[in-house]
Amino acid sequence: MNEFFHRLHPSDRVLLVGDTRQHEAVDAGRPYKQLQDAGMQTAKLDEILRQKDPTLKEAVEQLARGDVRGAIANLEQQGRVHEIVNPQERFGAIAREYARSPEGTLVVSPDDKSRRELNSLIHREMQNRGDVSKDEHKLRVLESRQEMTGADRQWAAQIRYPGRGSLLARKQSLEDRSRRIRASQSGGPEGKPYNDRA
Repeated sequence: MNEFFHRLHPSDRVLLVGDTRQHEAVDAGRPYKQLQDAGMQTAKLDEILRQKDPTLKEAVEQLARGDVRGAIANLEQQGRVHEIVNPQERFGAIAREYARSPEGTLVVSPDDKSRRELNSLIHREMQNRGDVSKDEHKLRVLESRQEMTGADRQWAAQIRYPGRGSLLARKQSLEDRSRRIRASQSGGPEGKPYNDRA
């Protein structure tokens, strides 16, 4: 962002749209907050328009004020919170509910493992309902590595294998990383080609 601003000419205008509570930097830093603290002219939008239902809008306003407990209690009173303790039962209920009314429905999952399981269950549920074809085609999908910092990505980009692309490192200790670098530079343990599938 700093480089972008330094490339601007005096006649250029920039409009930044963001939220100090939502749009923080991927790596270190808080650009919107820092720019506002430094005196950037700021217009604030504080009227909630998305929620039309007044009771739901009230809960969203509570969340916007930071009153999470009050908002959850409010949503519970409205019958909008359903707790299913058993993970298999919970995932099954989510899949059935999604398949029943997929339009405008968003399933949010906290991690990749549960996301994959939910996607599979929803897919099967929609197949059983006849909404999705039972013909299957498996595809390999590359997943972005959101947990990697800029420094991690730079480190990973430096590792090359003969005839292969860059290694994208998994979360691991620095000691393990240095072992992998030494192994990759020497061709792997005992001179064998290095295989990162362990």
